[in-house]
Amino acid sequence: MNKIIRPVEHILRSERKDPPQFFLGIDGGGTKCRGRLVDKEKNVLVEMDGGPANVFLDPHGAINRIIELSKLILQKAEIQVSDISTVRMCAGLAGFEISSAAEIISNHKQWPFHSCLFTHDSHIACVGAHCDFEGAIIIIGTGLCGGVLKDDDCLKIGGWGNVISDIGGGAWIGKMIAEKSLRAYDGLEPSSELSKEIMKGFDNDPEKICLWASQANTHELGKLVSKVTEYAKTGDSMGLELIKKSCEEVEKMFNELQKHKPPRVSLVGGVRSLVEPRLSPSTGDQLSPAKDSPVGGAVLLAMKNTQVS
Repeated sequence: MNKIIRPVEHILRSERKDPPQFFLGIDGGGTKCRGRLVDKEKNVLVEMDGGPANVFLDPHGAINRIIELSKLILQKAEIQVSDISTVRMCAGLAGFEISSAAEIISNHKQWPFHSCLFTHDSHIACVGAHCDFEGAIIIIGTGLCGGVLKDDDCLKIGGWGNVISDIGGGAWIGKMIAEKSLRAYDGLEPSSELSKEIMKGFDNDPEKICLWASQANTHELGKLVSKVTEYAKTGDSMGLELIKKSCEEVEKMFNELQKHKPPRVSLVGGVRSLVEPRLSPSTGDQLSPAKDSPVGGAVLLAMKNTQVS
């Protein structure tokens, strides 16, 4: 059974009758946070990135990064930061499916915006990919999750975090290449040029990679994906093995989504370019290009059913 996670509306200034003047979409992921500001005519004013915003792993840090990024976006748009109270914000956040994290975010009293709408990252990705029409999405970024938009509800599949879920995502790839490189160093499996390069980054010292791994967050694990990508292009067996597993997980997600009979399925996320060319034709040929990005979906949700003057 898949979980339906409904958006949470947070009206911060319910006494005010004036409508918002600007709309801000936030895509809060485990590696980075992206924001897009538009005016009432839907003109894009600014789009830029900030730090990670996984609300399950670090809810208070995510709150701070969202507010910091929002203020930077206003400054870049040459809008007074004090006018943030005229901005309606919608944030699709990694980790929002965890109720304890969602409560912290939605009950925060110091959001500076006109009003807020909070939901999970696969919801805004679905809305963006299909322009608020029904469809399904596979997100392969720091993690791996799916979503189905139907009758204004979004079913979420997978994406429960790197500890127990998200096999095939960027953090998982980083975790596995570190693990396999250490095993190769110890002679427990064949080494490759990639595993040698990973260990070289830790001065060929198993203690250093162990200490790093014990403290690495999903953002830091995901940084190793670039090495896997680089060496896979040369035919490195270890890199290709991990990419093959990621493709298998994407195809499993695709097959699960198909049970809901979505009219369109799109693949998005920072690791998409690594896996999409290697998917089987039975999956790859059925994917539809996303019409807009997840942050665009957040903007659409922010503007939906909102009166503007």
